[in-house]
Amino acid sequence: MTSNILMCYNIIDGRFHQKCLHFKGMSTRRQDCMLPACFFSARHLPADCPSASCRCKRTMDPPILNPIRLSPTKCPDCMRLERSE
Repeated sequence: MTSNILMCYNIIDGRFHQKCLHFKGMSTRRQDCMLPACFFSARHLPADCPSASCRCKRTMDPPILNPIRLSPTKCPDCMRLERSE
């Protein structure tokens, strides 16, 4: 069994519109991986990381969309498009 080490990533809370399947973000928070080799982690030590020879990971994992609200309607953008046609 291999373990996937996750890097830091953003969690985006938002509204999922069920008719058009669009997601609209409302707030974002960061999940820290707590790895010293991650540039975005709170455990990253800048003193141990000279910028020219830094071997730290400088990428974040893709964000996770967390639907905290479900809407049975289309999103405002789709409704606006529908009215203009």
